[in-house]
Amino acid sequence: MTGFIPRLLAKIRSEFGQTFRSLKNPAYRTYAIGHIISMTGSQLQAVALAWTTYSITQSASKLGLTAMATYLPALLLGMLGGLVADRFDRRRILMVAQVAGFLLAVTLAALTFSGFISFGLILAFGFAQGLVNAIELPCRQAFVFDVVGADDTVNAVSLNSMIFQTTRLLGPALAAILLPLAGDAVCFALNGISFLAALISLSLLGKSVKPRVKQSSTEGAGASLRSGLRLVCTTPALRNVILLTASTSFFAFQYAIMLPVMVDKVLGGTAIELGLLTAAAAIGSMLGNLVLASRGRKELLPRIIAISSLAPGVFLLLFALSNSFPLLLGAAALLSGSIAIQLGSSNSYLQLNVPQDFRGRVMSLYTSVLMGAVPFGSLLVGHVADLIGAPRALALCAFATLIAAVLYVLARSKQDG
Repeated sequence: MTGFIPRLLAKIRSEFGQTFRSLKNPAYRTYAIGHIISMTGSQLQAVALAWTTYSITQSASKLGLTAMATYLPALLLGMLGGLVADRFDRRRILMVAQVAGFLLAVTLAALTFSGFISFGLILAFGFAQGLVNAIELPCRQAFVFDVVGADDTVNAVSLNSMIFQTTRLLGPALAAILLPLAGDAVCFALNGISFLAALISLSLLGKSVKPRVKQSSTEGAGASLRSGLRLVCTTPALRNVILLTASTSFFAFQYAIMLPVMVDKVLGGTAIELGLLTAAAAIGSMLGNLVLASRGRKELLPRIIAISSLAPGVFLLLFALSNSFPLLLGAAALLSGSIAIQLGSSNSYLQLNVPQDFRGRVMSLYTSVLMGAVPFGSLLVGHVADLIGAPRALALCAFATLIAAVLYVLARSKQDG
């Protein structure tokens, strides 16, 4: 018994070191600190902006229009962002994006504080932020590889996802405190300051990030975009992972959109239950990313993707059929955790299996289908839910998710065979 405690502590230290090993890299550690501050500010602003929009319009549909304005540029221009990431210095692109985000947030804060804010200006701001995201997100995805290299890409991608989920808890919590005390303009201003933290961390990286070989091709932008699409379309392993991601985004993510409806129609609950379900989903996603960071190895990624592709459909069906708060709570955590593992392993697989000169364009396609499919799926599922109810609509999404997963597994088996 006397040796049990030391062995247990040694095991915990070993697991902790394995799970967070990317943080031993000084460059990634610096990048991660700036990233978590910036993302917390972005989540704080997202909640405050939704509150401002609804306060001005008193319209749920206009909240949806605001989200569409933000997501649409990433869908339409994501591949262009990937081309920029392939042709220019990614660290500098990210620094310019932080400056643009700072200027947008400060402008939004000034307009709100002065009382000149309007729904039209909010739509314009959302679209402008979407344009910045269309360039920044593919670059940020590819930049992780530049910082940590191939050996730690799976771990770093998982930790990045965990950072995002952590900020999904921190940002709304700060908004709950600051909105009633200080108002929405202060929230927007604090988001602007958070961009400066990311800018400083990127500046500190300096030459610690290994220089990459830039694309030497003289082909034009249009030809470069077509060559990136051709690579994905003619490489079954890449194509299938992108299609699986699109299916998950279009169908499985709809559980989050339908949360308020499930709370109201199934539970007869209030904002308290909605907040707890949202927190459970964020915690489940964090745990899923921790599992992938700890256990994910690049040689196991194809198997991890195949297994994790089946889980979201199963847990989404459980979520759709749940009629009690504890069941919904558990299903939301399991569903978000399984989605996190699938998307994290897919992200890592793509980064590790594309040529260096194509990484930005391929990751931009991944980001475009991941972000772009959600609002269009929401429009369809929301309409179906109005006709047959949210539980039945989500059950249909679960079956569609399972069918896509089975097709992926069969295609993967054919490749391996």
